[in-house]
Amino acid sequence: MHQYSVKNHPREKVIFCLAAISIFFAPLLSNLLKNNILKNLNITSSISISAFSVFGLTYFAFNKYIWRWVGKYINYPNLNGQYNVKGTSLKNPTGKEIEWKGTVNIKQNWDKIIITLQTNNSSSKSLSVISGIRHVPTDGYQLSYHYENSPDVSKKELKNHEGFCMLDFEENLNKATGHYFNNIKDRASYGKMVLERIDN
Repeated sequence: MHQYSVKNHPREKVIFCLAAISIFFAPLLSNLLKNNILKNLNITSSISISAFSVFGLTYFAFNKYIWRWVGKYINYPNLNGQYNVKGTSLKNPTGKEIEWKGTVNIKQNWDKIIITLQTNNSSSKSLSVISGIRHVPTDGYQLSYHYENSPDVSKKELKNHEGFCMLDFEENLNKATGHYFNNIKDRASYGKMVLERIDN
């Protein structure tokens, strides 16, 4: 997985808030541990819980789970899931339009994401060179990313190549339409695609 950005989302402020919460609760948790738990167990110890430890646990919980619950209130989409995809290669070496089908898998945390595409002929994996999401009011969300594509070794007419993809998700995040453009040096082609969510 790699880092990505969400336009107009104050990620630094969220981290600051998590740090402030950790600093506030660390001494309270230390006192709870010392005056209640350890005392009831008749254990004498000077063990304390550091703000750094609390921050680590808080960040982990927010990064893995909490952001999914609050995301819809801060325009932070949860794209996790599997999608059926139908694509059309509009320009390619054959000179003809080519229909293709596949499956897109998106794995996303608050701070990292990865998008993979599997078709009958090849597979692609998103790169961290360019990856971001922006909210388009009344329309939904736009996901853009740079990818690399590795064809099946048996498809000798296909070559490894890189490209760029832009997907426009509906507000409910169940469907998306988009376009892809392959690196002209590796494989001068482009096309369109339609995604429909299978599951979360």
